[in-house]
Amino acid sequence: MPLGVFAQSIVLTPDKMESKQSSNSDQIVLQGVTQPNILGRRQNGTLTVPTAVVNGNYLLNFQGAGHNGSSFTSPRATIRLQASQNWTTTNNGTQIQFATTENGSTTLTERMIISNEGRVGIGTDAPQRDLDVAGNGGIQVRTYGAGNTFNSFIVGSHANGTESAPTASTNDQILARFEGRGHNGAYFDGNTRMEVRASQNWASGAYGSELLFYTTPNNSDIALRRMKIAPNGNVGINNDSPNHYLEVLPENDNGFAVKAFSVTPTIFGVHAGGNVNAPGPSLNDAILARFGAKGYDGTGFTNAKARIEMRAANTWSATNTGAAIDFWTTAATGTTPQVSMTLSAPGNLGIGRLPTAGFRLEVEGDAAKNTAGNWSSHSDRRLKKNITYLNSHDALAKVMQLKGVTYEWNDTQTGSKRPEGIQYGFVAQEIKEVFPTKVRTDDKGFLMTAYGDYDPMLVESIKALKQLIDAQNELISSQTARLDAQQAEINALKASANTDTPSTNK
Repeated sequence: MPLGVFAQSIVLTPDKMESKQSSNSDQIVLQGVTQPNILGRRQNGTLTVPTAVVNGNYLLNFQGAGHNGSSFTSPRATIRLQASQNWTTTNNGTQIQFATTENGSTTLTERMIISNEGRVGIGTDAPQRDLDVAGNGGIQVRTYGAGNTFNSFIVGSHANGTESAPTASTNDQILARFEGRGHNGAYFDGNTRMEVRASQNWASGAYGSELLFYTTPNNSDIALRRMKIAPNGNVGINNDSPNHYLEVLPENDNGFAVKAFSVTPTIFGVHAGGNVNAPGPSLNDAILARFGAKGYDGTGFTNAKARIEMRAANTWSATNTGAAIDFWTTAATGTTPQVSMTLSAPGNLGIGRLPTAGFRLEVEGDAAKNTAGNWSSHSDRRLKKNITYLNSHDALAKVMQLKGVTYEWNDTQTGSKRPEGIQYGFVAQEIKEVFPTKVRTDDKGFLMTAYGDYDPMLVESIKALKQLIDAQNELISSQTARLDAQQAEINALKASANTDTPSTNK
């Protein structure tokens, strides 16, 4: 039957106590009006002449053994309270050991220890941290339940002051740290780590914090700060003060790269109207992505003085997603960036202007080639059909109707920058009367023409003039020959007349 003890205190000093029963009832019951205790007292020496316990002595053991079918085993699970130093009146260090036996084994193995410093070691009897886990199983926090009420997490909490009187965390204090260490042949070392730090003095409603990441270079034992996620969410790589969402401070000219195999390396700018919870279409002229370059002007970094911008060319829809590319530069004597070149949605290129006239290439101002050579285009007969030769005299008649003029630009409507001073050319309205197919209308309703298109007409006109000149030269030559013959006859008649006149002698 169970042993019931009803007393304020009882001391038992037998060599052995046994209680055998065949039911599941309690065997030892401690009952009292104050906290019941089980106390193990360990001494060395003898019962009558005790001496101090020494390091390694067990003060109290809770052990479990079972019958293996033939006999009772030795303990296969234990909780042991142990002295962790030689005891004196002022030094009473202790630790608690927990041991179990693995399935399929008979060997009792220590699994966990709570050290004299309060550190918990799992798989190690010498914990170096408040919780030290050794083994290949890792650590897992597992929860169950619907929704976000049940979460698996590990928390690092920091406060100044003491546990009984904590005070607020202050700027730059480490709130939590995850660190990886390796063995150098003599001991575990290294401090590659991730830190959670306070980024301000904490108060109610002011919990600013940042994440810092450290790695250690090869052949070094000093961990360097490599990346920072700032309180505002900006990410700095080798940069402690990122002013943009991502700032990279490279240590050489290698920069950064996107590497891929069997697929295309890609960097995307992704834009939408509205907001993150209710995105809307990208609106006309919205910047979809921007690549810019800044410089230091002696007092600080400037805004982007050169940049490439991809922008929406219309308000986007499922069937209309036009986009254009603008190239911005800043003049050597200026500080304001301007669009220097635009590749429009239809693929037309404008240099110094928006390409609005519908040509593949539009240039604002003069253009030149800085090397010898010509602009070439295909003119092969095999690439043409319906070839009809111009009538030289008809071409000349049309060219004769053209009127060359001098003029000055008075353009305040197209947005184009026009040259100043006297210019030479034609008037498109007058050209249209002679060559209507060589004049076109731009998107604003103004007339345009390409002067180079008149070369064939000019060539044929020159040929017609050449034919007229040749005919006139032939006529002049014929008339000159006739006049020469007539003059010869006149000269002959004069000579004959002089010969036939008699002389008079006085």
